[in-house]
Amino acid sequence: MRAKPLAEKAGAVVVSVDCRLAPEYPYPAGLTDCLDAVTWVHTHAKELGVDPMRLAVAGDSAGGNLSAACAIMDRDRKGGMIALQAHIYPTVDLACAPRDEYRWDLSEYSIKHQRELIESMILTLRADACRLHRAYLQGNDPTDPLVSPLYVPDATGLAPALILTAEYDALRLEAEAFARKLTRAAVRTRMIRYCGIDHAFVDKVGLYPQAEDCTKEIAVEILTLKSGGCEPSIPGDTSRT
Repeated sequence: MRAKPLAEKAGAVVVSVDCRLAPEYPYPAGLTDCLDAVTWVHTHAKELGVDPMRLAVAGDSAGGNLSAACAIMDRDRKGGMIALQAHIYPTVDLACAPRDEYRWDLSEYSIKHQRELIESMILTLRADACRLHRAYLQGNDPTDPLVSPLYVPDATGLAPALILTAEYDALRLEAEAFARKLTRAAVRTRMIRYCGIDHAFVDKVGLYPQAEDCTKEIAVEILTLKSGGCEPSIPGDTSRT
C-alpha cells in the first residue's frame, strides 16, 4: 500500500511501519512492531500534529492481517487508540480450514472469460499463501485470532472497518467473510469488491483506476473521522468495476 497517495487524498499524516518480517522474524515479531508503532504515534500525537482520537490503521494483504490484529489487540487491552481499520484484500484465515463463516472453493468465483488463466492465477496464489503462512507461523497456532482475525470469537466493540477486495483474488472469500462477521457484531463495516481484477491491484496507482478509487475510499473514511462524523455507513457489499 502506497503511503503518499493516501496522505495527499486524506490530508493526513501517514506513518509507514517497517516491521520485522518472516521467516527471519516469525509471529509475533511483526505484529508487535505494528502495535508498538500505533502506540508511539498515539503517545506522540501532539508533536506529530495529529488527533489521537482519530487514528486509523490500514494495510494490504499481509499488512491487512497485521492491521486487523492490531485492532483486536487495541480493543482487548482497552487501549482506545484505533478509530478506524481499513484492510485491502487482507489475509485473515491462516488456518485455511472449513469455517461456519465461509468455505473456500473455486466454484465460488464467477468466471465468464479466460477461465483457464484466471483459475490458474487464483489457485497459484492460494498455494503460495499456504507456504507463506507456514513461514510466518513456524509452529504457532493458526487459529489464534491475532494470527487469523477471522477466528476472533467475539468481534463486538472493534473499530469501524472498511474492507476492500478484488473479484479474482484468492483472499476474497475470507476477507468478505470477515466483513460479514464484523457486521453481525454491529461493527460499522463497509465492504467494496472491485470487479475484474486480482490481488495486489492497489500497487498499480496510475495504471488501474481501481487502485486510485481504493485509495480515495480509505481517504473518505479518514476524512469522516477528521470531521468528527459518527453516523454509521449502511452495512453491506458494494461491487465496482
